[in-house]
Amino acid sequence: MILRLLCLALLSISAMAGDFLSDWPVGKTEKISYDMTMLIPTEMKGIVTAEITRVAQPEPMFVINQIYDIPSQEVKVITSEKYRVSDMRILFSENYFKLGPQIKAQIGTDSIVITAKAVGDSLEITSNSPLAPAGKVAIIPGLTTTTGAILTSRNFAFKLAAVRKYSQMNFLAFTGKPFLPENVADSVIGEDSASVPAGNFKCFKVLKSANGQAINAYYNKEKNHLPVMLEVVNPTTGMTSARVVLTKYE
Repeated sequence: MILRLLCLALLSISAMAGDFLSDWPVGKTEKISYDMTMLIPTEMKGIVTAEITRVAQPEPMFVINQIYDIPSQEVKVITSEKYRVSDMRILFSENYFKLGPQIKAQIGTDSIVITAKAVGDSLEITSNSPLAPAGKVAIIPGLTTTTGAILTSRNFAFKLAAVRKYSQMNFLAFTGKPFLPENVADSVIGEDSASVPAGNFKCFKVLKSANGQAINAYYNKEKNHLPVMLEVVNPTTGMTSARVVLTKYE
């Protein structure tokens, strides 16, 4: 159950948008912080921080570093990914899970490392745990990850009823089964306002559908369509099971 809640919360931070990638200068770093709250079955809080940098060497690429910290469970997840600037092709993903005693008692280890590297037309996946089997996945057009979608979705045009479909790898959820791409659809369903610790924002509201989950995402109409708030909603009951809110942007 703890692993399920962790993976659910990590999925909820996976989409941003804005038409600015081509103008991102080399060396620029964007820093974002969020508070994350899991509401079901009991309340559990965490912090998410992300840094996105464009670098020129060894080739033009975006580097994305994220940290998910859930102090009450002594859980920390550190991710690092690289995407080629010219076509936003995924080049590399590393996901390190530092797990607390409660989860260690369930699965027998306090750390899991999952890596994926682009080799030819495939992602070669390695792991130190049978909960995350190694394997190979074809790099189909537009393929990203739940971490990389923070960047690769940022050219989405926000217009009412617009829909963006893509595929993503979720290396933040280990189930004992091979990793496979998930089909994702982001649909603009209206405009709304959101009040979060970072301020009050006028937003586009987007419904994100992935793997049977529904996420209401609120994107600022300014500041490169920064994601302001995300709510994971049970499609059957309509109840919110997790919420992520913006606390800081620089």
